[in-house]
Parts: sequence; structure tokens; C-alpha cells
Amino acid sequence: MERDMPDMHPELSPESTLPSFRWGWLLAYGLLLILTGIVALTNPLATGIVTGLLIGFTIAFYGILAIVAGLSAMSGHARWTELVLGVFALVAGGLVIMMPLAGSATVIWMLGFWLLAAGIAEIISAFRISMDRGWRLFLGIIHIILGLLLVFMDLRGNLVLLAMLISVSFLSRGIFVVWFAMAARRATNTLS
Repeated sequence: MERDMPDMHPELSPESTLPSFRWGWLLAYGLLLILTGIVALTNPLATGIVTGLLIGFTIAFYGILAIVAGLSAMSGHARWTELVLGVFALVAGGLVIMMPLAGSATVIWMLGFWLLAAGIAEIISAFRISMDRGWRLFLGIIHIILGLLLVFMDLRGNLVLLAMLISVSFLSRGIFVVWFAMAARRATNTLS
């Protein structure tokens, strides 16, 4: 009799609630990335400690969300990509928070190295995961280019350019994640 219970109430079975939970988390994650990109773009004049702390906390928060998304909403290699990106973001954000007085050059270089690592992780995942290979490769290339710009260009004092580069990174990743969440939602609706 207990075996028949899930069939009597399919709306309460884990299989019926899990897909909507997954795409909802992805959608929230993507929208937060887009919001972070907009915030980075609209607040370019913050300097010194405020800049370091704002960027550090934003990236650390992104790292936490990436880890949560990787643990709850992804599978296979995509899960590990998000987990690695989340750990990189937590380390980079923590370092920026711990050293806000080191100046904008240090913040810029740390973000550049973080974007390089994120780009490399995206490209590796593009070759390991067949689904969304083009998007992942595109995001990886964008992150590597932005990372190289931040690491090798003399951007000291040019926080507007920094905000634009970081904004492009978060906006492009956010658009991809929202697109992926909506595709997951459509797939969920098709299965139901």
C-alpha cells in the first residue's frame, strides 16, 4: 500500500518537485549575475576601501551562489564547473576583502586572475560537456580576454573601465544561466 502512495499524489513526489526547484534556482542565480553586472556598471566611481569591499563581497557572494547552484541544480561536469568557479570566486573575494587598502591595482589584478581561471574552467568544461558547448566556449573566451585585459593593462585609477569589464563578465554569464534556466523550465513543462 505504501508503494502506491506516490502514484496517488504525483504532485508530492520528489520527481515532480525537483525539476521546478532546479530551474528556479538557476533562474535566480542568472538574474543575480545580471544584477551584479548592472551594479558593477552603474557604480564605477567608488574608490579605495569601498571598491575593494564591494567587489570582494560581490564576488564572494557569487562564489557562494555558484557553489549552491552546483550542489543543487546541476549535474555531471557542469556541477563541477560551477563548484570550481564558486571556490575561485570565494578565494578571490576573500582576498579582496582582506586587503581593501592594497589599492585598485591589486583589486584589478586579482579580478583579472580570477577571470582567467574562470575562463580556463569554462573552456575545459566546453570540451567535456557536449550540451551548450558553444555557450561555454564563448563564455570562456570572453572571461580569458577580460582577465588578460585586467592583468596586463595599466588600469590604475581607471575604475570606470574596470567596472565595464567586470560588468561584461557578469552580464554574459547571467544571460547564459537565465537562458539555460528557461530551457530547463520548457523541458520540465514538456515532461509534465
